Amino acid sequence: MSYDDTPEFVKHQGRPPSDTPMTEFEKKYMANASEVPATYEPEKQQKILMLIVVQKGTKLATYSQALSSMECYAKRQGYDYRLVEDKEYPMCKQKDFMFRRHCIVLQFLPDYDFLVFLDGDMAVVNPDRRYEEWIDPNADLTLYERIGNWEFAAGSYIARNCDWTKEFLRLFADYETQIPRSFHGTDNGALHIFIAEMLYPDLHEDLKTCWEIYRKSRNYETLFIYEACVRNVMGFRRNVEHLKIMPKGTSWVRDIWLTDSRWSREHDFMLHALQQQRRLAFNSNMVDRANMGSKHLHYYDPFLPNANWTGCADPEFKWPLDERLIVANEVITSTLQRLKKQTEKERWKMAGKVEKWVY
Repeated sequence: MSYDDTPEFVKHQGRPPSDTPMTEFEKKYMANASEVPATYEPEKQQKILMLIVVQKGTKLATYSQALSSMECYAKRQGYDYRLVEDKEYPMCKQKDFMFRRHCIVLQFLPDYDFLVFLDGDMAVVNPDRRYEEWIDPNADLTLYERIGNWEFAAGSYIARNCDWTKEFLRLFADYETQIPRSFHGTDNGALHIFIAEMLYPDLHEDLKTCWEIYRKSRNYETLFIYEACVRNVMGFRRNVEHLKIMPKGTSWVRDIWLTDSRWSREHDFMLHALQQQRRLAFNSNMVDRANMGSKHLHYYDPFLPNANWTGCADPEFKWPLDERLIVANEVITSTLQRLKKQTEKERWKMAGKVEKWVY
C-alpha cells in the first residue's frame, strides 16, 4: 500500500499516519514531562458542569425520562446542568454533529473545574452517587471502555479544565477532516486512531495496517476489526500521562440492555440507551426478553409509569424507580463478568482477521 499526501488523496481517503508527530501539541503536551500542573484539590468543592449537546431539531420527548433524571440529579447534588442545541454555537463549524459537539464542550470548559459530557439518552438511576468518585487527580481526561465490545466511548467523558484537555478536544473535534470516506463510525471510530496517533507517536508505522482497514471499512465487522487492530498495537494501555481509560464495568455509565434492564445499587449509577419509543413496561414474566435479537432496541423502563419529577430538588424526594428491576449486586457483577469474557473472545477473533490486511 502506498500513501499519498496530495490534497485529492486526503479528500477522498483521509490522511494516513505520518512518520513524524502531527503537531507541536503532540511534542508539547504528550511528552513525558508535563508543563501543566494538576489543579485537582480534593478538599475543595469542585465546580462541575453536566453538559448534554443535541442536534438542531432533536425531539427531546424521545429522551424525556433520561433528561428529567439528569436535570433533577444535578439539582439534588448541586451540579450545574446545561442542555444545549448545536445551532447556538456557530463558531463550531464541524460538518459532522458528532465531532461538532466536542467543539461545543470547549465553549463551556473554561468556566468549570470539571465538565461531565453526557449523551441525551443516559439516565440517573442511583442519585446518591457523585461524579467525584471518578475524578482522578492524575488524569486530565477520563474516558471509559464499553462492556459489549472493545471500543472507547466518545459519548461521555470527564474533562478537567486545563490546557492539555482543551487542545486535545480541539484537535479531536477537527479530526473529522482526517477520517476516510468509509464506514468510519464517526467520532467513536475516529477516537481510537486519534488517541493512538497522539499518545504514541512511536507506533505510527505499526498503525498503518490499522489505517488501511479503517480506510476500507464497509460495515460494523470491519470497523470492529480496525478497532481491535488499534487496541492491539497500543497494547491495551489504559493509563498514560493526562489520559485515563476506565476498564469495562467500572465507569459512571453502562448500557441498560447488557443486564436486561436490571441493575444494582452497589454497582450502578447511570444507564445508557434510554429512548422513549423503545421502552417496554416491565412484567416479571418477560425478564428474558433481552436474550432475544431485539435486545439492543428495547428496554424495560427503570422508572415508574408517568413518573413525576416535580420537586426533585427536595432532599425528601423519592426517585421514581420501578424497584422490581433492582437486583442483588452479585447478579449484575456475574452477568457483566460473563459478558466481558465473551467480548474478550470476540476481540481476539476479530484481531485474528487483521492478518489479511497485512501486505
